[in-house]
Amino acid sequence: MQIGKKILFIYRHPSSFILMDMELLRRNNELTTIRLSLRKPSLELVSNFVKLFSRLPKVDVIFIWFAGVQAFIALPLAKVFKKKLVVVAGGYDAAGEKEIGYGAFTNWWRSIIARLVFNAADTVVAVSRFTAKELAKRTSPKRVIVAYNCIDSKEFRPRGKKQNLVLTVGEITDGNLIRKGLISFAKAAKELPDTPFVIVGKIAVDTGKAMELKELAHNLKITGYISKEKLLEYYQNAKVYAQLSYYESFGVSLAEAMACGCIPVVAKRAALPEVAGDIGYYVNYDDVKEVVKAVRQALEDGPDVGRKARKRIQDEFSLEKRRIALNTAVGN
Repeated sequence: MQIGKKILFIYRHPSSFILMDMELLRRNNELTTIRLSLRKPSLELVSNFVKLFSRLPKVDVIFIWFAGVQAFIALPLAKVFKKKLVVVAGGYDAAGEKEIGYGAFTNWWRSIIARLVFNAADTVVAVSRFTAKELAKRTSPKRVIVAYNCIDSKEFRPRGKKQNLVLTVGEITDGNLIRKGLISFAKAAKELPDTPFVIVGKIAVDTGKAMELKELAHNLKITGYISKEKLLEYYQNAKVYAQLSYYESFGVSLAEAMACGCIPVVAKRAALPEVAGDIGYYVNYDDVKEVVKAVRQALEDGPDVGRKARKRIQDEFSLEKRRIALNTAVGN
């Protein structure tokens, strides 16, 4: 296979969608990865900075997720070494939701960094049309490409008979109670006491909100952190997946659940309609009555709806579509 570009891939945290982009870019390019986690200075960080400077002259493109501090560090290096800079706008870095205190553009210094990075980057990759619109409201990038996140439908697939179980995924933090609609999810569980509701997600050590959520409904289970394999089991068992968020730049968990045949119940906000399309049910944000009604209807639906949900993910958010878009972004 012909190698395309020599890419220096800089990242802060090895999230699943970041690891997926590494894999996709590596198929057509020569890839060097460097993790720059600035929260905990260490010998590894020093070593990675040395690696960064040593590899820069040898690459064609610097590729980085999020317009944060790491991208701010990479920006002048890209200019000095005359390398193409590609930045992925992943959500938080393009957001400015003052009502819920979410997004880089709710903070003066983060907004300065994000604006500088987005405006100076050669290409900005937006993970949804919604995110591209967010960028247009607050920045003036040279070039924006919309490239949806992708789902490996061979890994995320249905298995066995669905249970009358309602699932959502989200870390339990003070901010996510509002942004992810977790309070609405718990209140809906209370109104459907005979139906098991499950929240999968790490519980932040600095919040007591998990207990408050649990006290809202006896049929609500909060798992805390679980393995990827266990999460897949929940996707495969649940008949309904609820994403009741105020703000989502894409909705990876929603797409993973749909790939596993879950029927979506989603808030009609942000990028969620781009993922769910015409499958499942829409509700207004924080309208518990609508959520309860939609969940009841979804639980009564036949298996055809789950199959349609999976087909939508396979058709619209495939690995191949993402691979092609990323290669366009880096200049192949």
